[in-house]
Amino acid sequence: MVREAVKEDLYELLNLSLFLHEKNIPENSSRMENTWNTIIEDENHHIIVNEINGKIEIRGDDF
Repeated sequence: MVREAVKEDLYELLNLSLFLHEKNIPENSSRMENTWNTIIEDENHHIIVNEINGKIEIRGDDF
């Protein structure tokens, strides 16, 4: 199911970012949480995710 990301998706998105190109997941901090909340609550930002069986995923044929 394709849907808009919600606040609770942060850590799944961080793990996806790690899988795609990062070397490590940023340390959990109040700054990271505040930044994420600002993005999620901004009506001009829209993060679209692909949810499969309750998890945010990329299909193999998406590359």
